[in-house]
Amino acid sequence: MFSYGGAPLALKQGSSSGVDAVDVLHVLAAFQSINNCKLTCLLRVSGTDMKPVLELEVIADPLDSVAAEPVPLGSRKSTLGSMTPRTLEAAILQALYGLDADLAEREFVRTMHK
Repeated sequence: MFSYGGAPLALKQGSSSGVDAVDVLHVLAAFQSINNCKLTCLLRVSGTDMKPVLELEVIADPLDSVAAEPVPLGSRKSTLGSMTPRTLEAAILQALYGLDADLAEREFVRTMHK
């Protein structure tokens, strides 16, 4: 973690233990508020018994959709397994950073075509 002014960035509370589930929860809530969307996080187990893989998908749906099956604003996938030694929290944040970039690019293109 990088720090600026003493407190680690991306953490609600300064912590030496790194990012935890509460920190990720606050980031997810802020993301929904800023992007006016509802996030869904899906976990799937794939791979083999000897090399299981956890697949993560974060999907952003519009809040104002009245459709029974709204068209997602975007989604990002990430995986965890023995070849990707990182935490679930890190995988969620990585997917959110990518999704945020996708939504920003989509908004940029939309405003350029007005």
